[in-house]
Formats: sequence, structure tokens, C-alpha cells
Amino acid sequence: MGRRLFVPAAFADLFASMPPKSAPASRCREWLEVTETALRSEISGPHGVQAWRLIPLLVTVRRTSF
Repeated sequence: MGRRLFVPAAFADLFASMPPKSAPASRCREWLEVTETALRSEISGPHGVQAWRLIPLLVTVRRTSF
């Protein structure tokens, strides 16, 4: 079984747009960048702590994969 990531409901729409494994690397990289930017904009909002915890994960994936 693959690893799972708990995503708070406030960010479900962001992660629902995640490209499939078969997507080109450029599309995946673009999705990671857009999602990271969207999460950074949420830091000052009511779900800021949750966004703050997810950002390092996306940064790590982007750095190790691309």
C-alpha cells in the first residue's frame, strides 16, 4: 500500500487537482509550484497553521523530484 497524506478539508480542492502519475514532469512541477503559492497565501488566514505544515512537504517533493 502506498503512503497516504492527510489533507485538511480546507485544502481538498488544491490537492484534488493533482496530476496523475502519468502526467509529464513539467505539469507536475507546475502543479507543485502553484499549490505551494496558494498555500503560502493561506498562511495569514484561518487555516494558516495547517498550510504552514504542508508547505515544507511540497518543497521537499519538488526539490527531490525535479
